[in-house]
Amino acid sequence: MTEGIDEIPDRIGFDMKTALIILIWGGLLVFAVGVSAYVWWRLEDVELGVHGTIALILGIVFTLATGAGLMRLMVYSHKHGHDDNLR
Repeated sequence: MTEGIDEIPDRIGFDMKTALIILIWGGLLVFAVGVSAYVWWRLEDVELGVHGTIALILGIVFTLATGAGLMRLMVYSHKHGHDDNLR
């Protein structure tokens, strides 16, 4: 059984609002990466030693771990109904 191309977006819940949100956030991500790359290249005279590199890597890892942990707690709280009492 084949579906027409027009039937697929309705089935997966994709609409123009979702496309606009994805486009805006994608654009902001590209902008942030571009600005970060520009700043990184402009600071080429600044040397980052071993300790600075370790601190940078640990900062990135712990920031991502904290974000992932908080997201996991949010999903857990929602699944077990802990947020229902607050409404």
